Amino acid sequence: MSLRPTIRLRLTAWYAAMFLACGAVLLGLSYFVVREEFEPQVQRRPATQVERGAAPDRDGGVIAPAERPAVVERRVREEERRRDEEALADVLGWFAAVLGLLTVGSVGIGWLVAGRALAPVSRITETARRVSGQSLHERIALDGPRDELKELADTFDAMLARLDTTFESHRRFVANASHELRTPLAIMRAELEELAESGPLRADQQAMLANARRSATRSERLIASLLTLARSEGELQRRAPVDLGALVRQALEAERCAPADGVRIGADLRPAEVAGDPILLESLVVNLIENGLRHNLAGGQLHVTTRSDGDGEGEGEGELVVTNTGPVLDPDDVHRLFDPFARPDRSRARPDRGFGLGLSIVRAVATAHGGAVAALPRAGGGLTVTVRLPVLSPTAEQPRS
Repeated sequence: MSLRPTIRLRLTAWYAAMFLACGAVLLGLSYFVVREEFEPQVQRRPATQVERGAAPDRDGGVIAPAERPAVVERRVREEERRRDEEALADVLGWFAAVLGLLTVGSVGIGWLVAGRALAPVSRITETARRVSGQSLHERIALDGPRDELKELADTFDAMLARLDTTFESHRRFVANASHELRTPLAIMRAELEELAESGPLRADQQAMLANARRSATRSERLIASLLTLARSEGELQRRAPVDLGALVRQALEAERCAPADGVRIGADLRPAEVAGDPILLESLVVNLIENGLRHNLAGGQLHVTTRSDGDGEGEGEGELVVTNTGPVLDPDDVHRLFDPFARPDRSRARPDRGFGLGLSIVRAVATAHGGAVAALPRAGGGLTVTVRLPVLSPTAEQPRS
């Protein structure tokens, strides 16, 4: 396992380097002091008893009595100096060994100290990873002295409190808007049905009634799309096994995804079981196919592919690819198609072109499931949209009864 250049590792390296430098300076000064103390000792040592008797010279001869004191003195000094140098070498070796052992020990101690000092940072990081739209009530609640880390944790807690208030207001607004908007539409549709059954209508009245019905249906679909987008941007309420291939097959058989203008549909549907919310994933598939059909050419093509590169042990990804023919798109404008109410033709006056929320819902649902979505324009016109989602893990939550 390779070590990443984390802050803890860098702090440990700094601790060890500082200890090594300070230890080298301290032991160097100690060695210098010991070496200086050896020199006077040599000079103060008395002559040995070698000078009392005859002493042979180095060639085997006998030293003359007059020269004996100087020669003996010189030999004594040389012997003492040799012994001192050996002792200093031993001291230096011991100093180096002790410095090495202490440096190795400082690495372990520095690692423990750095880990303890950075423990609040790890706690902040873990809380930030867990926090989502449904768990903003969590707090770090860091104890200890009011230092920089304590102030950072308190600031993060205050930010979570503000976000929690904002998200709660958002959820209440979505629920209230759903009720307030759907109720008048339901009443309007009921009155239109009653009007249609009340008796014969003139041609102009029938046209007005048909327009009113289409407007009501369009408004209902817009509300449903907005609510789906708002819901998909939050935390998943549940995860269950979902086969993308089965979802595509069901969507292609539904009336909403029926081809128009002679669009030909091709499919290569292989099992791609992922873990997620079945309703949201169905919305992702339907919106993606509807988008490919709606922004197509007369007599064009739509091809859908599902596959999985997982290994059956919770690794890999499931992939859904939708390719359609259509108008030529500028590569620089493709990313804009994922923005709410964005359309390729920049027009909002085409009821048959939808609301511009399809790809926004696709991206929001994919992100909520820990996946990703990418779009690339085709050379001859049209778009290829690829959605990748984590495959089903053996520990994934099973469908709730």
